[in-house]
Amino acid sequence: MPQPRARELTDLPPPDSNDSEGALVTHRRRAVLIYEVASSTQLAAVLFTDCLHASAGGPNDEAFHNHPLNASTGPYSIWEVEGSDWLLEQAAISDRDANPERLSRGRRHYVCSFKENTVDLLAAQYRLIGQFRDRKAAWNAASEALQIT
Repeated sequence: MPQPRARELTDLPPPDSNDSEGALVTHRRRAVLIYEVASSTQLAAVLFTDCLHASAGGPNDEAFHNHPLNASTGPYSIWEVEGSDWLLEQAAISDRDANPERLSRGRRHYVCSFKENTVDLLAAQYRLIGQFRDRKAAWNAASEALQIT
């Protein structure tokens, strides 16, 4: 199997290096990540659809050199991991027959790094919901995208 490779998602605004953690909200196989945008006073909201897994935790920016993808990535950015072993591992865990191909098909591994944590998502696709001037507007847009009524 080829080595995993990270590709930065340059169509999304980069996270600000002072944003501690961003905010991750999930609902019914959808996830929204809200974060402060670099060199801006705005917040970005990104929707991830058909989400198999979403988690937030380490490493932070001071330990990011320990991340398996640190050679091709860096903190304060968002990437897609091509050839992700973790996608296959999580798909096998989640499938009733431990068949990773069934749940991994059509999904991708996304990594978002912040000052104090790293967010991993396994989802089919993403789209920028928008950039917002305040948290209330970002949360309203996130709730609508998650179809929370």
